[in-house]
Amino acid sequence: MVEEVSEFDKLNNFFVENNLSLFLASNSPRRKWILNRAGLEFEILPATFNEDQFLENLTTITKEGYLWHVKEKNYKDLIHEICTNLAIQKALIIWEELKNKNKEKFIVIAADTIVYYNQFFLTKPKDKREAFEMLKFLSGKTHTVITSHCVVNHKKIVITKDIMTLVTFRKISDKDIQNYLETEEFIDKAGAYAIQGEGAILIDHIVGDYLNIVGLSLNAVLFLLNEIKVQSTL
Repeated sequence: MVEEVSEFDKLNNFFVENNLSLFLASNSPRRKWILNRAGLEFEILPATFNEDQFLENLTTITKEGYLWHVKEKNYKDLIHEICTNLAIQKALIIWEELKNKNKEKFIVIAADTIVYYNQFFLTKPKDKREAFEMLKFLSGKTHTVITSHCVVNHKKIVITKDIMTLVTFRKISDKDIQNYLETEEFIDKAGAYAIQGEGAILIDHIVGDYLNIVGLSLNAVLFLLNEIKVQSTL
């Protein structure tokens, strides 16, 4: 019986045959876990990037406490554009680093996740107080989790793909929120929760890609790597 080769194994073989190195521009244990479970062979090279400073320099949004407010009517397009630009910035930081190291052939994967409801979006909470306010804001609502995925190769060809998932929170009490915050899962999480952990108890249901909420959509990663792999060898 011939063992079937997965799409990710095929990518690994292609990268080896063409001397292409794959890098993940993130120190996120969740994104690392997703790619490891898929069987991809990669190195971690986290991008040092000040997201808050980037957002503060944008004229289309304003900071209102723990929320970012997009006032334009086309707020969805703007939020998607912001998320995509954050992912691109991270990918290009690592591209520059690898070029400075004279790395010849490589592909970088980067991603950024934003949680939004109507014209307001959330990034990562600065502390437990902000995390409490974020979860209280999301209580009983259906919000959108968007993850922008980006790949860039040594030729500086950039390709992106956004994936959206709808998440509905159940109505949660202040006590529920306090109990959850004691787990400290909120740290470094967009929207202050982790669906793959204790945060699952906050959620009523989702519509769409589960792993997208965790941090990376494997469907998006597979699509992007297949799109850029041939262009990386031409």
